Amino acid sequence: SPRERLNLRDVGAIGSMTAAGTPNEGRLEAAEQMTVNGRPAILMRLRMPRRALVNHTVVIEGEHGNVSVSLAIPDRVTGADPAAIRAALLSVVETPRSTDQRLGDVPFRLTEMAGMRVAHIIANSLVVLTDGPGNQLDEAPGQSFAMISQFPQRPGERFDAARDVTKVAAMIRQQYPNATILTQSVERTAKGPVAAVAYRRTPPGANMPVAGAAWAWESGGNFMFFVAQHPTDKPEQTARLAKVRDGVTPK
Repeated sequence: SPRERLNLRDVGAIGSMTAAGTPNEGRLEAAEQMTVNGRPAILMRLRMPRRALVNHTVVIEGEHGNVSVSLAIPDRVTGADPAAIRAALLSVVETPRSTDQRLGDVPFRLTEMAGMRVAHIIANSLVVLTDGPGNQLDEAPGQSFAMISQFPQRPGERFDAARDVTKVAAMIRQQYPNATILTQSVERTAKGPVAAVAYRRTPPGANMPVAGAAWAWESGGNFMFFVAQHPTDKPEQTARLAKVRDGVTPK
């Protein structure tokens, strides 16, 4: 993920809750600031009752970005060795890789980038593109951004654009609580039906809103999710971002 300074205060107080009311709800049980191979780091333990597990995570401020490594121990597992868990997490070594190498690790191909560049690749599963100098979408409302991700579907589960477009809108509301949903529709594209949600939101601290589009579709047994953002005075960017969307294919 993007490099950010680590501060133990940002983790929250012991006993505080994260993602309350969601399946990923968790209670912080421990947090410790340290160094790992000379780099600032925070080691955390989070109990997640709805998922019946304890999540051990280390976040390291690397040279080229922040690195997060997690180890989930289900409640049904007994005898887990805390010292071994700690040693495993603290053994992380940063290995710099080029953008092209990292794109090779994500589960989809980008065959059309429409002049955009890679801003971030997060956890080898989310690619963020942009067309300007800034890398943070909330700090650069004058740029266009695209966030592309892919999720495998469970057996017997299949995304249906017409049926599930309201779920896509709910995902946007969860990601951006201040977003206003403008339209929900199904677009007929060369890749098949695509659930489309248009929205508008104002980034934190910004004095101008941005326009957004979320697209979701099924491809090769995978759920594909594409969230786009562009300045409200540049409506032509929607077609440009749709061109990038149409170039996304699972590997």
